[in-house]
Amino acid sequence: ADEFAAAHPDVDVALNFGLRSIDALKSPAVPGYVEANARIDWRVLEGLHLSLAGMNLLHARHQEFVNASLPALAIPRSVYLQARLQF
Repeated sequence: ADEFAAAHPDVDVALNFGLRSIDALKSPAVPGYVEANARIDWRVLEGLHLSLAGMNLLHARHQEFVNASLPALAIPRSVYLQARLQF
């Protein structure tokens, strides 16, 4: 969003969206999945940005890998709010 804001100084709101598809792994067995990330960035004032980002928005959690020596962990959905002040 910073590169977009620098290239388009007249735009106060930017929206980024990404979709990814991951194939299943055979060994160790991990199912494939499709996930989405999104971010909205609002330039409130010159030098003040607020943004809201969500990761892994399509499912509550998904498995990315398996390590036999560790307990299985799933990557959860997450949402972040950020305030950025530049001076």
